[in-house]
Amino acid sequence: MASTTETGHAKNIANLQTLIEFVIGYGTSYNPSNPNLQLPALTVLKESADFTLADVLSKNTVYNGKVSERQEAFSGIKTMTTRFINVIQASSASEGRSKNPQSKITRQKSIHSIDAHQSRRTRSIEIYY
Repeated sequence: MASTTETGHAKNIANLQTLIEFVIGYGTSYNPSNPNLQLPALTVLKESADFTLADVLSKNTVYNGKVSERQEAFSGIKTMTTRFINVIQASSASEGRSKNPQSKITRQKSIHSIDAHQSRRTRSIEIYY
């Protein structure tokens, strides 16, 4: 069964706000010796967290847009390479020249599948004549 608890940065910020409300409720009896745990520092931390979360969300939106653009740009590459191979094979190219692009494209596909699990992904096709 799936978990129903919320996780992530927004939930942590909401919990910080709840903590600040409890501290306000204690009034002057809440007076920790550590200045990082005093109410003004917690309030500054909450404001900083709100600003940073908004910044992360806006940058993530831009990032997702760029990822979508790249996926769109490379969406037809598989059909394009298949067409390219078919054109080479249908032409009067020598046997060695028609097999060379096929091996290079197969190599590119295998490299892409290995890199799929890495955080940095690049895609390129090497074609030699």
